[in-house]
Amino acid sequence: MLSSGVFKLVLVRGPAGFGKTTAMHQLRERFDQAGATTLWLGLEPADNDRSRFLKSLGEAVAVLRPQSPASASPLDAVRVIGSSSSPFVLFLDDMEVIRDPAVIGLLREMVDRLPPHGRIVIGSRSLPDLGVGRLRARGELVEVGVEQLRFTQAETADLFSQLGLNLSDAHVRKLHEKTEGWIAALRLASMVVGRRGIADGFIDSFDGATDAVAEYLSQDVLAHQPDDAREFLLCTSVLRHVSLPACQALLPHLDCVRLFDSLVAGGFF
Repeated sequence: MLSSGVFKLVLVRGPAGFGKTTAMHQLRERFDQAGATTLWLGLEPADNDRSRFLKSLGEAVAVLRPQSPASASPLDAVRVIGSSSSPFVLFLDDMEVIRDPAVIGLLREMVDRLPPHGRIVIGSRSLPDLGVGRLRARGELVEVGVEQLRFTQAETADLFSQLGLNLSDAHVRKLHEKTEGWIAALRLASMVVGRRGIADGFIDSFDGATDAVAEYLSQDVLAHQPDDAREFLLCTSVLRHVSLPACQALLPHLDCVRLFDSLVAGGFF
């Protein structure tokens, strides 16, 4: 579907924990293999400042003009995108954080003025105000929603198999039905099953609803971590993007490098 047609925008939309960023990385690999130049920009709340957004965008699109000297004009990045003659795909992740009308206006202009070989892929929890209805009516929009993002039963079985968990078809079916293919809940269930072993009682009582997942996260995952790991997880949960310098600044009394490595190995990040 993505290799044909005249679409301008791919919108990957769904709630937290549905694997939007992972899906976008997979799309990026496909476009790379097809020979397109791919550009990635992870958006942050600070990008609601027009100047900062343009600076970040300029850094992302610099690969489209490697021989050109840096321009003094912050709008140069928008012009480069609009005039590029080679195939490229610009990925914008976490679009839901952008609320500033000026930045949204720039993004709408970018979409409207995309050259024939340009594409934009957006990941968002909400519907961005980018004239999506108009693009949909023109056949210029490809939408990837929850129905496409959620795991099928076969993908659920493959996930547990890759994690080395030998669940029966009945157990896989139950967990898939209870989570409705929600990837974050399935990953949480795998952590609990991996620690406890396969237990009918756990699988029967597991619920994919947000409150139930939070309860299991607290009782069956956090409660079994060492004190310093629990403190690390709780304090760093306020961070939108986890990095070691930020973690160490929040928790100067802990060995954050060791804790981070341990938690990554345990599947927390």
